[in-house]
Amino acid sequence: MFTLQDNYRIKLMFGQTEIPITPQHIDELTIVQDMEKFLPSFRLRIQDSDGILTHIAPFDISLSKISISILEDSVDNKSSSFDFTVFRRFPESDATLQSSLDIVGLLDVQGMFSPDYCRSWNKSIGTVLRDIAVDELKCNKVEISPSLNIAQILVQPRWSNIQFLKYHKGNLLGRTDEHNFKCFIKVEGNNKTFVFKSIDELIKERQTYTFQASGEVKDDVYPMFSYKIIDNYRIFESFGGKTQSYSYFDYTNSEFVHKEEQASNYLSLADYFLFDGSDSSNSNEMTDTGRSSEFTKDFAGRIKTKYSHRLNSAVKMWVSTVGLKGLVPGMVVLLVFPQSTDYGGVRMHQYSGFWLVERVSHSIGSMFATAMLLTRNGLDTEKNTTLVKATRKKTV
Repeated sequence: MFTLQDNYRIKLMFGQTEIPITPQHIDELTIVQDMEKFLPSFRLRIQDSDGILTHIAPFDISLSKISISILEDSVDNKSSSFDFTVFRRFPESDATLQSSLDIVGLLDVQGMFSPDYCRSWNKSIGTVLRDIAVDELKCNKVEISPSLNIAQILVQPRWSNIQFLKYHKGNLLGRTDEHNFKCFIKVEGNNKTFVFKSIDELIKERQTYTFQASGEVKDDVYPMFSYKIIDNYRIFESFGGKTQSYSYFDYTNSEFVHKEEQASNYLSLADYFLFDGSDSSNSNEMTDTGRSSEFTKDFAGRIKTKYSHRLNSAVKMWVSTVGLKGLVPGMVVLLVFPQSTDYGGVRMHQYSGFWLVERVSHSIGSMFATAMLLTRNGLDTEKNTTLVKATRKKTV
């Protein structure tokens, strides 16, 4: 166990053995949680001067189970603990035994990738998801959308659980039109939490952290050491941003159906969608809807999910800040730029406001730092613009 800045401590275990290591021997230790990925991942590169971990100790189950704990003090209940399974190892060495151990892996979750099941249920979707999360994935907390408490016949046709979850998060439509469900397991404290929520439900959550680019930083406001903004306007506009057309074959009435989705109908984190109102309403039509069934007979869940994902990826931002072990994907954060203060009734900075946390990357070495990938659909401004105005916007 070693101490970082701000009284953080790191405990590293290989199986049941604690590895005595100093920050100077760590080339890289990153822990990543992402709402677009099912499981958190890690990468560890450490100097192994005597070659014990790289060449002498056999790589068996005792070395493939890695536990990393981030503690604020010596009290365990103030820690964030990750139990990983090593999937790949990349030992490096020169002509001597002096070498570097490089390993990557995923959160240790049983029942995710195997076995394959052939089974069905006739109960609410939410109940099925909860049973899988608790009984098979062994998660001790769940956050499942209440909109999925609807009765439905579900079939798992010789799929693993990850295949089953991937299919349904991309096709489901909730009781009141919820769509674009995010399915992932996050680690908060010592809890493994299974999350299955729609993008709108995540957006509607109250903000958890506030970050400021510069200026005076208060106790409840964290600094932004650096940021990098990525506008995807022209990439997505080329596919058709304002609208999304799609078609499918209606087997009941034996006809092709053509429909269209409008960006302005979707919930927004910003004043404007990053799509120009003067752009053509034509779009690349979605036709890969598949076969019709009672489960997705109009394919609204699949279309809304794909379109919503594109809308909410219009602007992304990488932000680096202090180490925040409580920051997890799916949170809403508020960014404050000092130059965004009203000047003559005009907000001077387009990127102030609410953002959704897509990815969190903890970097541990001589210090503990956190980088986060934020995403939203557009920007805020009071200047005249031809961008598409959001009619449904998060305000609190």
